[in-house]
Amino acid sequence: MKHNSIIDSVLKELNLSDTHSPGDGAWRAFLNLLKEDEAKLLIKNQELQLLNELGFNEVQKVWELIQEREVLIKTILGSSQDIILTLNNEARIIEFNHVAESTFGITKKEVSGLPIFSVITKGSLKYDLENYFLKKTEGSDAFFGKVYEGTISNANEEEIPVSIYINKINIEKMPVYPLYIRDLTLQKASEKTIEESRAKLILASKMSSLGEMAGGIAHEINTPLSTIQMKAELLLERLSEGGGNEKVINDSLNSIIITVKKIAKIIRGLRSFSRDGTKDPMSVCAVSQIVNDTFDLCRQKFFDHDVDLKFNFNEDLNILCRPGEISQVLLNLIQNAFDAVENLDQKWIRVDLLEDKKSVLIKVIDSGSGIVKDVQDKLMQPFFTTKAIGKGTGLGLSISRGLIMAHGGTIELETDAVNTTFCLKLPKIKTL
Repeated sequence: MKHNSIIDSVLKELNLSDTHSPGDGAWRAFLNLLKEDEAKLLIKNQELQLLNELGFNEVQKVWELIQEREVLIKTILGSSQDIILTLNNEARIIEFNHVAESTFGITKKEVSGLPIFSVITKGSLKYDLENYFLKKTEGSDAFFGKVYEGTISNANEEEIPVSIYINKINIEKMPVYPLYIRDLTLQKASEKTIEESRAKLILASKMSSLGEMAGGIAHEINTPLSTIQMKAELLLERLSEGGGNEKVINDSLNSIIITVKKIAKIIRGLRSFSRDGTKDPMSVCAVSQIVNDTFDLCRQKFFDHDVDLKFNFNEDLNILCRPGEISQVLLNLIQNAFDAVENLDQKWIRVDLLEDKKSVLIKVIDSGSGIVKDVQDKLMQPFFTTKAIGKGTGLGLSISRGLIMAHGGTIELETDAVNTTFCLKLPKIKTL
């Protein structure tokens, strides 16, 4: 059908003729602006009735509005920094913005009408789309309307991390699938850098804590070494005299063995505490073991300063944790308590182990009478400290809070307690 005959058909559909009214020429001019396929579409959808009811000026305004809307859509697609794709019900590409062209190394013209699998050839998104469009797997539409992370392949066939949002909309009862994909490569690199910095900060905080305990730890090791030396010299003396009492020799050897085990335990505790355990998997540990290992690092220092250190519990409890990190938090709280009570008349620190329905509670309590309100609000802020210059970094509590939160727990100052009390609340292990 030629263009003029289409116009004649349209005029006939509108009950218009060259002599119908003065506006007929305007209608013909308007219809001349339409492409052949657009005229066919109007006739097919019986939308010419609208043209019959509206004047030419009104139709022109509608047409201009449609054109403005198309320009707006193209502007949005063109200015977006995300990959934007639109698929039909057969997973064939309808829309393909400039970021998609850059990422996949192919133009919209080249890719229009092709299956999405010719572009996304690797990654978890390919797997998700295959399950939905090709395999029709039950429940494969669970991702609709949700933002989730996955991977796609880029122009170099490399898998890259992305954030994905897929939706399903119906246009004239035909489903259309818009996909919004954001490249997370730079974000993941930044997160890795931040995580590495965080791990270094945690390790530095550990070393700072160990530095404060160094004198006591050295004494803790030196004392049993003196015992070993004394027992060894006694044995040599007995042997040089041509024998010796068998019981004395056995007792001396057993004492040496016990002392060596004690030193080995301290060394193990130091090695475990000082290593970088940020990437360790969670494991089930007894709280009593963690507390006692932590006490081993500071017991001698507290003894030398007449600070009474106790662990109080009726029943041992297990938690899912990284034991080195929990020990670090406890050591920080215990050290802070030591600094607070060192010059008091009553000097004691107690760790209580309790539980409620959902949580394991580890409370660090000292003989102090609490913390003033102005300081309470700043306790967890990085670099805030009430200690003298050179005695604290102000990072201990803020790092401790981050470590406990990573375990799904909380660390809080109990403001209504008679004595200064910090409470670690950690989730109970779920049982089947």
